[in-house]
Amino acid sequence: MKQKLTILAMVVLATIFIATPVLAAGSSRTMLVAKKWNKPTVISMTGTIVDLAKDPVTGEDRIRIKIQMTNRAFIQYRGETVWVFDASTTKYFLWDGTTRSPWSYDLLSIDDKISINARVIGGVFKARRVQVNQPRIPQ
Repeated sequence: MKQKLTILAMVVLATIFIATPVLAAGSSRTMLVAKKWNKPTVISMTGTIVDLAKDPVTGEDRIRIKIQMTNRAFIQYRGETVWVFDASTTKYFLWDGTTRSPWSYDLLSIDDKISINARVIGGVFKARRVQVNQPRIPQ
């Protein structure tokens, strides 16, 4: 009887030790975003402007940005260079250290440090808010 209880206890402990890391891992939001490009998703990123141009097909203003930081779901884009399109509702701001002031696409220049919130639809980034000189963590 004592042997059976010892074996049962070992089986239960082995099950707990194996199942705990599996349950703790959960599902990956990064993989969810990567698989569902057809649904709109919000990306928050900071980086440096590399180029400013109009799209040759649609004529929309667009910003080419070298991404430094992103939210967790888009970690695979860190260090990449992407085009971010200007939407008709995009809001621009200049951060002067304590407050933000209205800004516009025409006032942007190459090498500006910017922070962008954008929607991703079908792999295309559409800006919602662009802030110039916004530090990653405000002082």
